[in-house]
Amino acid sequence: MSTPVSTTNLSTDTNSLTGGVVIVTIPNPAADKQYGSSLPCRTCYIQYLSGTQAYFNIDTAADGTTGFKLDKTAGTPPLEVPIDDVNKLHFFGTAGDKIQIMWRN
Repeated sequence: MSTPVSTTNLSTDTNSLTGGVVIVTIPNPAADKQYGSSLPCRTCYIQYLSGTQAYFNIDTAADGTTGFKLDKTAGTPPLEVPIDDVNKLHFFGTAGDKIQIMWRN
């Protein structure tokens, strides 16, 4: 049996009230792609949606040797990345690959 939890009196310093989702598409020809708009946040979740292979890095260009390889195996949970702005994320992969970012602040 679950116990309901009231969030009425919780501090907004630790609880997200806003957020959103953005999709990043790797350009053709394949190149480093930075999400350009500033979206201040506390954390984000990265999910590899489609394509052959994709990598990401923080504050520096991503590529196949220095980037962190994203997993798109079915059932793999999104990767949580505590970060203060989504525009610090860089992605690299096959042209047309899609990466979904859910951010919250």
